[in-house]
Amino acid sequence: MKNGSNQNLLQEQRPAFDIATQSVSGNKVNISLRVFESGGIKKPITIQTLRTNGGSCQAKALMLINGKPTQLSNFYLSLANIKRSFGLTIGGRVVSITVSGFNNSRQAVEEIILCTAQCSFGL
Repeated sequence: MKNGSNQNLLQEQRPAFDIATQSVSGNKVNISLRVFESGGIKKPITIQTLRTNGGSCQAKALMLINGKPTQLSNFYLSLANIKRSFGLTIGGRVVSITVSGFNNSRQAVEEIILCTAQCSFGL
């Protein structure tokens, strides 16, 4: 969320934001989110796990941002035409998706992806 907290997807959000496809290879899981797939956007995310020198496990999400491998740190959706019923968001349209993270040089990078085709979600 914008304030840095996490929130589980609500039932009515899942059709747009859940995983569309996934594959596992060794210590990597490649996923594609429905919000990207439905808009014809090719933006796979790779979740990679590794064991640190101290023996603990870590995971990181990787994505091409501006064409370069980047450790994903933030994912923000700009929405429009929100439909609500009884205080719940039941649908709308994704206008853009902003992804940001840190490249191999630890520089912050950001990409805004406009969603131009079939980017609606909900009931």
